Amino acid sequence: LREMSDPTAAMPIIVRELGVEARHSSNYLIRLLSIVLFAGAFALLLEDQPVVSESMSIRLFAGIHTLALAGIWMVGPILTADSLSRERREGTLGFLFSTKLTPQAIVLGKSFVHLVRALTLWCVALPFLTIPFVLGGLTWLDVLSAFSLQGCTLLLALSCGLVASSLAKRPALALLLAYLIAFGASILFLHI
Repeated sequence: LREMSDPTAAMPIIVRELGVEARHSSNYLIRLLSIVLFAGAFALLLEDQPVVSESMSIRLFAGIHTLALAGIWMVGPILTADSLSRERREGTLGFLFSTKLTPQAIVLGKSFVHLVRALTLWCVALPFLTIPFVLGGLTWLDVLSAFSLQGCTLLLALSCGLVASSLAKRPALALLLAYLIAFGASILFLHI
């Protein structure tokens, strides 16, 4: 029980996973595609607006916020869908269990690394979300509620991928299962 409450118990897996993720070139491509997508959506939202107004800033914020939520539901489950199942396929999960790491520390470490990875993608949307705030028409409460909703959605989407990764061994099945769980979770999330 003492090991479960120790916040440093997951540090070895966090350090290992951060090193592995830092070497993936796909992370840079995903960030670049995110920037292009947000910039394109921002340009489309600005297209019909000849004058800066409060209604324009609210429309921009709502559009970018909606796009960020959709992106979280699309990318979040992918990030974690193969994290645990890859360890099982490669035979390294047994090795992890043979160390002093607890199952909770392994899941916590992998979750933390993918949360950091997802937050770097979310940071791409931040400039586009702050421009409408600077233009006026939005309150701090609007911005904080939007960011809180995005944060909760991000945690839920990453959790869906982790659950799928713990249930499936093959990557395609884990990804499909992650999207099915995420779809169900998003429907429940909308109705709460």
